[in-house]
Amino acid sequence: MFSLPQALNRLNAGLFSMKGEEHHAQQQLLRAALDDMRADTVDHVVTAAWQRFTENLRPFDDVPLLSEMRRMVLYTSSLLVFGDIDLELGRLIQSYFEQRRAISAAGMAPTLLQRRVLIQTGSRLDRLLRACMLAFRADAAMQTDALRGGMMGRLHATTTARAGATEGQLIAQAHTLFMSSSEPVAVSLTWILLILSQLPRLRYALRRELVEASERGDRDRPLLRAVIHEVLRLLPPNAIMVKLTTGPVQLLGHSLPPNCEILLTPFVAHRDSRDFRRADVFDPGRWYGWRPPAYAYFPFGLGARYCVGRQLALSLLVAILSSMLLRFDVVLAANQALDWKINITLVPAQEPIVRFLPAQLQHAAEGGRLRGPVADLLHY
Repeated sequence: MFSLPQALNRLNAGLFSMKGEEHHAQQQLLRAALDDMRADTVDHVVTAAWQRFTENLRPFDDVPLLSEMRRMVLYTSSLLVFGDIDLELGRLIQSYFEQRRAISAAGMAPTLLQRRVLIQTGSRLDRLLRACMLAFRADAAMQTDALRGGMMGRLHATTTARAGATEGQLIAQAHTLFMSSSEPVAVSLTWILLILSQLPRLRYALRRELVEASERGDRDRPLLRAVIHEVLRLLPPNAIMVKLTTGPVQLLGHSLPPNCEILLTPFVAHRDSRDFRRADVFDPGRWYGWRPPAYAYFPFGLGARYCVGRQLALSLLVAILSSMLLRFDVVLAANQALDWKINITLVPAQEPIVRFLPAQLQHAAEGGRLRGPVADLLHY
């Protein structure tokens, strides 16, 4: 990843440069805003986003799965973070992320034009985020319901009351919250639906669980949660994480200096046979009545800088998948060979092409067969 020009650094200020007590204080503010997000609020957001998503969904047509999941979470994250279905800001954040992804994947220094376009996108994003902060400040002054502003409205009201964050830090929070609730969720949805496309019996069992839970008015979905945990184990979106030593440290008998980068990879650690039986096999049943050892399972990071939005991400996955699996069977449009690649996140090396078929309670539809490394995880 290249270093962004000075003009763009303000977008990555705040959380990205915080250390020690300052970082902890901002984490606490974020956690307070997230803890206030009730389950029924997430359900309401997903319901509204789902309605927008299905307006342009083409059942029976061949569609690109990852692109469709990014479209779904664009609606969800825009409502959740900013309290608004106006997609201009969300699209701009996604565009900024995609430009950075494309440049980092190129393996060479960006051209002058690429830098210029990225700076222009970042500057426009900065202006829109600052305009949002002004609107949230006006709402707080008028004691307007902060729920209208989504998580950022709630966070702004909290920090205004406590004088806990600068405008720059709030902008960094907004950028982080949106990306945390969009790209990793879209990638996770893609992997989950891709795995389920090969397992019609499991899809049928999930649909029965969802129907029965709805009839009971029960929020418990143990099988769906087990599937989510198992896919996050084998195909974690954040497959590689980087930590930086803040001082001299001993690690497994090696002396490391300050500012030394340490790579953690859940993709590898989650396949350790010492911690996971049949580690290379997709097996949701392992999660019934069992918890992995400490530090063995960390799709959302670990330690002091774990992702504070992990519970929100899980809630979003459960809510979106519940809506989708009750209504559609997502199947491969034809036989496809798929590999994975790391391009900031762990994504399919080729776009999976699928069909959304109306769900039937009596059975689950079948589609094309998967070949390649992803299929090797499955024992049919």
